[in-house]
Amino acid sequence: MKDYKNYKKEGKSFADWGFTQPENGWHIAEVQEGIGPFINRDDEEVMDKKGNRLITIPFKIAEGDSANAKVNMLVSENTPRGGQKMYDLLVAINEADAFDKKFGANDVFDAPVMDAINKRAVGRVVKIYGELDKTGKYWNVNRVADVKDKVEDEKPKGKEKPKAAASASSDWD
Repeated sequence: MKDYKNYKKEGKSFADWGFTQPENGWHIAEVQEGIGPFINRDDEEVMDKKGNRLITIPFKIAEGDSANAKVNMLVSENTPRGGQKMYDLLVAINEADAFDKKFGANDVFDAPVMDAINKRAVGRVVKIYGELDKTGKYWNVNRVADVKDKVEDEKPKGKEKPKAAASASSDWD
């Protein structure tokens, strides 16, 4: 466990740690660096209830009252639903066809594939849908879509126009 006692002398009289709770609903968001194992504050990998490692896909909301809020989509590794979520992200960033050409039937959770997804997804803009869980503690990303798609339940968010996802590239490194 980390030692937090030393932070006392570095405290500030006004502090903002960036924990903004987004509004429930659709948001324009940018994929952030750090797609990989979900690590808790004790630097341990987190598993789901069935013992599968959780993968995190970090996003930063890019518009509206929730702008700059950082949220994560959690994916259970080596499960059909987890694989579908990863592939849906590839569809949303217009990289599914290029991915299929490069990796074919390889599992999206294979280390080289995850590395490639991390390189390609970071900085890409998508739509995400999220809401507070039943406990009211966690904001879950439940859906992802191409930023150009019209989605159900969508409400206008702010005055900014969203950036379209970059066109697919054929060279997956």
